[in-house]
Amino acid sequence: MKTPSPTTDRSGSDHRVAFQGDAAAKARYVRAMFGRIAGGYDRMNDLMTAGRHRAWKRLAAQLADPSSDLPALDLCCGTGDQAFELARLRRGPVLAIDFAAPMLRIAQERAQRAGMAGAVSFQEADALCLPFPDACFSAVTTSFSLRNVAGIAEFIAEMRRVVVPGGRVVTLDLLGAPRGLLAPFGRFYLSRVVPLIGRFVAGDSDAYTYLPESTGYVPSAQEIAVLMEQAGLERVSYRSLALGSVAIHVGVRPL
Repeated sequence: MKTPSPTTDRSGSDHRVAFQGDAAAKARYVRAMFGRIAGGYDRMNDLMTAGRHRAWKRLAAQLADPSSDLPALDLCCGTGDQAFELARLRRGPVLAIDFAAPMLRIAQERAQRAGMAGAVSFQEADALCLPFPDACFSAVTTSFSLRNVAGIAEFIAEMRRVVVPGGRVVTLDLLGAPRGLLAPFGRFYLSRVVPLIGRFVAGDSDAYTYLPESTGYVPSAQEIAVLMEQAGLERVSYRSLALGSVAIHVGVRPL
């Protein structure tokens, strides 16, 4: 894992932002979009990543190290993948939240089918304003969500607020096209192929045009690490995956 050195936050300068509008408008757009694509969300994730997103989520859950009896929290949980990985690793319960009700309904159905309804519970809530007291979760995770929140710094600060001292905050996100010789292919895949797949598989090319473009809203791996440090997390590190197009960040709330 790489340990970051401080850098100047350049988010908003040379990053492309996929959504133009205020925070409230973005929240409405994202909630409606995920409501529309909920039914085909899992199949699209498998197609877009050749199934690799499941291994990345498993690794993120392991890095969260949710070993105490306190509950763990997964934010922007979608259909529940990350929450299920946490539940497979720990003794205590897992709470997963999202603000798109159709996603939560599918997550609850999946939990029932997998026999995990007693281990994972789901709640509709806003990740930027969590309805929980300080320091009440053993670990807090999120996957592929930074692009969709209205304020990344505020989001990380909320994660830090609700995790216990010594607990870990873990983010997993897509940063854009792979680096190096594969970069042109990666850009073509994200900008042309993914919307086409979204049109024919999910019936929503608009959503799958927004999702690749929204990687422009996510800072670099180094910048995410700096935002975690600025939020008050320590021992911040990150692991790059998929030729640098994906990163898992880990930070610890000080004792």
